Amino acid sequence: MTLASPTAILEPQITLHSVESDDVILHASPEWKKKLIDFLKYAETTDDAEIDCIANITRLEEAREVISKQVRSSDILKLSKLELLSIIPAFIALSDYPAGGFYDYPADDFDRLHDDIFDIGDTVFEKNKAHWSRRIKTELSSKFDG
Repeated sequence: MTLASPTAILEPQITLHSVESDDVILHASPEWKKKLIDFLKYAETTDDAEIDCIANITRLEEAREVISKQVRSSDILKLSKLELLSIIPAFIALSDYPAGGFYDYPADDFDRLHDDIFDIGDTVFEKNKAHWSRRIKTELSSKFDG
């Protein structure tokens, strides 16, 4: 019996393919597109944190609809920069939330999506990569992130 790599969960599941004008082209399997849709639904309705103080719920719904239309297509996900910017605040609102504190959403999926979306946002919007704290930490990175 062959076991999966213990680092497989650490590998990004949504990655940047390219930036074309005002569009962001991502690699994302249908499974991870669905997980992103599920997260956006969760963010729109959760009582776990005050999302609506940071994120525009209407824009989250619009971004979710755009992703929903592409969920069964190839491994490519096309978002506008504005749609990506609409998603990021929902992750910011929950980024300090403890992993065990999620009631209506899988914490492991959140951690993976959080890190993937912030890595993409940092590249697209040319932010300082050290600005966002990672949710998934390796032993080495935990020594630097605290």
